[in-house]
Amino acid sequence: MWFIIVIAIISGVSAGLFDDGWPPAEAFLLLVLLFYQLWRQGHTVVAWIILSYLISSLHLAYRFDQSLPLYLSGQSLKLTGEVIELLPSTSKVQRFSLQVHSCEFTANAQLCGFNGLVRLSWYPSASDSSGLSPMSTVGLQQGQYWQLHTKLFPIHGFLNQGQQRYRLLQFAKGFSATGYVRKGDHLLLAPPSTIQQWLSHWHNSVNSRLQQLSSHPDTASLLQALILGRSQHLQTEHWQLLQRTGTVHLVVISGLHLALLLWMGWQLTALVGRVLPLDHWRWYSLFNLLPLLLLLPLLILWPFGVAVQRALFMLLLIITARMLAFYPSPWRVLACAAASLLLLNPFLLLQAGFYYSFLAVLILLLQIGRSGSWLRLLPLQMTLFLGLIGIQSFWQNAPDFSSILANVIAIPLITLFFLPCTLAALILPFSWSDAFFSTVLDQLVQLFWQWLQLCQSLNWPILQLDMVSGVALLLAALVFAVPKLPYRTPWVVMVILIVLIPRAQSTALQKGQFKAEVLDVGQGLAVFISTQRHLILYDTGPRFPSGFAPITLALQPRLQQQQLQLDQLIISHSDNDHAGAAAQLKDYYKGSILTGQTEYFSNSKPCEEGQKWQWDQVQFELLHPPANLSDLKLKDDNQHSCVLKVSSLLYPKQSLLLTGDIDQQIEQRLIRLHPEKLQADWLVASHHGSATGNHLLFLKQVQPQGILYSAGYRNRFGHPSTKVQLTSRYLNIDQYLTADMGALTLMPTAEGGLQLQTELSRLPLRWLWQH
Repeated sequence: MWFIIVIAIISGVSAGLFDDGWPPAEAFLLLVLLFYQLWRQGHTVVAWIILSYLISSLHLAYRFDQSLPLYLSGQSLKLTGEVIELLPSTSKVQRFSLQVHSCEFTANAQLCGFNGLVRLSWYPSASDSSGLSPMSTVGLQQGQYWQLHTKLFPIHGFLNQGQQRYRLLQFAKGFSATGYVRKGDHLLLAPPSTIQQWLSHWHNSVNSRLQQLSSHPDTASLLQALILGRSQHLQTEHWQLLQRTGTVHLVVISGLHLALLLWMGWQLTALVGRVLPLDHWRWYSLFNLLPLLLLLPLLILWPFGVAVQRALFMLLLIITARMLAFYPSPWRVLACAAASLLLLNPFLLLQAGFYYSFLAVLILLLQIGRSGSWLRLLPLQMTLFLGLIGIQSFWQNAPDFSSILANVIAIPLITLFFLPCTLAALILPFSWSDAFFSTVLDQLVQLFWQWLQLCQSLNWPILQLDMVSGVALLLAALVFAVPKLPYRTPWVVMVILIVLIPRAQSTALQKGQFKAEVLDVGQGLAVFISTQRHLILYDTGPRFPSGFAPITLALQPRLQQQQLQLDQLIISHSDNDHAGAAAQLKDYYKGSILTGQTEYFSNSKPCEEGQKWQWDQVQFELLHPPANLSDLKLKDDNQHSCVLKVSSLLYPKQSLLLTGDIDQQIEQRLIRLHPEKLQADWLVASHHGSATGNHLLFLKQVQPQGILYSAGYRNRFGHPSTKVQLTSRYLNIDQYLTADMGALTLMPTAEGGLQLQTELSRLPLRWLWQH
């Protein structure tokens, strides 16, 4: 019965969280009355479904109530609130989360009625007249109360294939808005409480101790990740290596660490029990409570992720039950933990860690009772890999097959050697032990990274699955994990073969067809074009000063997971918003870059007017710039942009024109020299829809049925221009904007044309806000 109730609770929470529409208030009242009657009559299963639905709906309603009203977006606001957490930062910017307690307009001091949790960035240039800034001697500390001058904006992420969940994840974490601290008179209203100051001092002391034990930066970053949960200090290449080999769970605070420390606590308690003469009840209390007390110094250091919440809740449940002389099965403890955590926080359903943590423990519980031989580690890792690969595919972080081998060595290396040595080094007060443990830890870290690099060098394929295949493999893994189940091996092998055998896809392109994706890269341009057997990328989008490039999330994972290589890379011109991410794609393109400005790129060839080629009955033709650029007396980089016409040789209604950042001068030249070649069914607007181009005569000559704007959300340039939008509307041209609709994909139709699909349209109705 308990299992059915747990399923009922999970079902009710899911229904409330993913319902397509809000029920009226009368329906909520009716559900409350219905729950009361069903509970009284003993229909507990249905009653739990209704109760959990109501709870999750109320959570969601409260969270939406905390959202930033649109009329506050971009306004100068004076916020008063508490610093909740210091987020990963750099020497140039301090990032933190602030729980807003009061909000007022800077201009007239009127209250603005917003009190959500916000992510803020504070730059040194925003210091006040007294020099107060996050880098000053005062500094930002968790628990401080500040009055800050800010600008806030709705949380808005990029929306591409497999990358739809940024706002969803931020929403699940409780964030209502993002923004930055403006220059003004900021006030530190109150320091942290005494308890928070003590916790901060303890945290800094442990961090200093870890720095003393680290003679190498790699050791320091791994120690901070394992003990303090500061994974942001890991190098980018190390983080990518962990993702590729499926070992991220070892360097973030997880239930595995908690279980290991709990086991060590129980062993220590057993040793104390042998020395001290205690009666039965005192001994029993000591055995259950002392391990938890020993964990407290680390628990107050750790971020409470889903895995830690699950492990800690299960631990408390087991200890409480044992103190009451009740011995629940591990299955019941796991199920109760899942149901209870979801009732407390339904938004855990929106976090990948919830599924990783509970499914991994479920598979491990099924393995209990088997042989304890080390040889069982490889089949166990295989089972975990099959069981979790579907979830990892959904969250776009699926490892390759080498993760099975990597974890066989990495798990005991971290849990049985590295973590115990680190704890021993922190506890032992002897000076001679520092040098010893420092050497040991350095060697273990080097061995850890070398092993992962060896596994990655095997270059095994990444298995990217759809939802149906992922569920099938999860069921196969659960069946395989059950010992002595008849006929389980043939059934599991059959499912794996069905999933792994390549299947013909109805969306496969035929000769003469092409697909074009205007990727959502913010204020920039990147167009990914596919034919039957070839791939082309026109522009790469920007690269920000932090080093982040949107293309690394919009396209690079797809190229990596499917082991694809670009057949041609075209960079229209050298501006950062078109060429900034070229370096990030060097592993996916080995040929010469076609560009309008060869002087800025090594291994490049110039785009030349009249150059054309055919792939799979699709023609690519360059209409600009000409070979004799000097005759045109071009004024800026934008006028050098490569203009590309893509058209099907078999389907006359499949054509696309890409114009880079050309202006009216170049548009007039194209109208004069190539009037017929300009005609296209679809047009990617020049310069993100700027009024410097896209003028009336040019749009009349192209005669597109739709115009696609690639521009950033609320960008400071005002792209696309109101003038261009009005002109397009006057000509009855359909208009689409990546900032509003995400990636824009032109798909071939059975009638021989191109049909537009927006990434936003793929989302369920209830979650249109998750962009």
